[in-house]
Amino acid sequence: MNIFFIADTHFYHKNIIKYCNRPFKDIVEMDNVIRDNWNSVVQRSDTVYVVGDLMWAGVKNVEFLKQFHGHIKLIPGNHDKNRNLRLYKEVGIEILPLI
Repeated sequence: MNIFFIADTHFYHKNIIKYCNRPFKDIVEMDNVIRDNWNSVVQRSDTVYVVGDLMWAGVKNVEFLKQFHGHIKLIPGNHDKNRNLRLYKEVGIEILPLI
């Protein structure tokens, strides 16, 4: 079992491509590339700590989140609003408390 850390994936956040100069033509390409890269490294038995801003607030795509390998533990960021935290829990993402 391996442990990984990642932050600021910002899935479904179209403006993050412009704000952070990400090399993608749109969010579909960005989200798919990040997911494919993640799954090429992370095994189902691994643990992944996401240090904030997993997905743009208000997006409710459970099926997309189910595609990621590993046991995901999230330290919520400012884009991880309460409505998304409920969604994350539905797909088995553990929400860690802020200290």
